[in-house]
Amino acid sequence: MATANMATETTTPGHLGDPSYLSHLSSSLNQLRQQACLCDVTVIVDNQRFPAHKAILSCASEYFQSMFTSGFQESTSNEVTVPGTGGSFSQLLEFAYTGYFTLSPTTVAGVLNMACYMHFSQAVEVCANYLSEVKDSITIDDCFEIWSVASNHGSLAELSESFRRHLVRSFNKCAESQSFLEHSSVDFLLECLGDEEIETDTTTEKQILQAVIAWLQFN
Repeated sequence: MATANMATETTTPGHLGDPSYLSHLSSSLNQLRQQACLCDVTVIVDNQRFPAHKAILSCASEYFQSMFTSGFQESTSNEVTVPGTGGSFSQLLEFAYTGYFTLSPTTVAGVLNMACYMHFSQAVEVCANYLSEVKDSITIDDCFEIWSVASNHGSLAELSESFRRHLVRSFNKCAESQSFLEHSSVDFLLECLGDEEIETDTTTEKQILQAVIAWLQFN
């Protein structure tokens, strides 16, 4: 009887699989996209056209999931137009199909902005991790954009604080930027003026005064 039970146990089918299958599936789907094969939607961004599959976009982005399941016109249309830049969307599309994309200090701000807007949550996380490593290589204008985007995205509170502090410490460079005039609030300006990390030699004090006057005139 024990022998019979042992035989039954060893011949019971197991939960088996191929660890490389998901990678193969991702690669195959991306090839279909690149060949515009079996695509059921074309996303138009900044006059550029991107063939894609609604199911893939919906899995990667809450924005597209809502768009394609809402019952409105977009859910049945084979073309949709969305705001943004073609370069940034191209990277997000690559991420949606493969889980990877190419970022650089000059492009990450635009990709993060679009990823937040379209709720590519995992892409946002990758951007945030990358930014923590290359913060010192980001232009001041892009730093202001990243700070603004992160401040309005709940999951990026840590990134927002990091870039706010970075901008305060880089006050001299900030003051020379158009973004300083356009995006600085009164609270941010007061924080800069009261920060002990800002140097207080004669030249810097003159720069601070000039920055305050320029900001007041602009606003």
